[in-house]
Amino acid sequence: AKDWLNIEKAPTLGSLHGNVLLVEFWATWCGPCIESIPHLNELQRKYADKGFKILSFTEQNRQGIENFLKHTPMDYSIGLESDATFDRYGVTGIPQAFLVNGSGKIVWEGNSGDKTLESAVQAALKIN
Repeated sequence: AKDWLNIEKAPTLGSLHGNVLLVEFWATWCGPCIESIPHLNELQRKYADKGFKILSFTEQNRQGIENFLKHTPMDYSIGLESDATFDRYGVTGIPQAFLVNGSGKIVWEGNSGDKTLESAVQAALKIN
């Protein structure tokens, strides 16, 4: 990402090591993406203190996202102008998300609004 919101400094592999990560791709013009935001906010609130982090990537710029956030709060990190990141992950449609366990293995993939995501997060965090 060229820039970040909702995070003090850009994350590094070292700073993320050992965490369970949801790497999500979205846009403000995508209805299903917008519908998933409350679900992702809830997951962030419930599991952040257990080692869960969301890195949400959009190709859009800071001004557009800041305007969007005035009406739709997002409680997790947003990577801006991330077109190269979309390509790197092979993302051709949105919303798209990948759940990565603490060992760096992708353990779930799908629509970030899918209700099965929470059980996958719990399994990755080893919460019964």
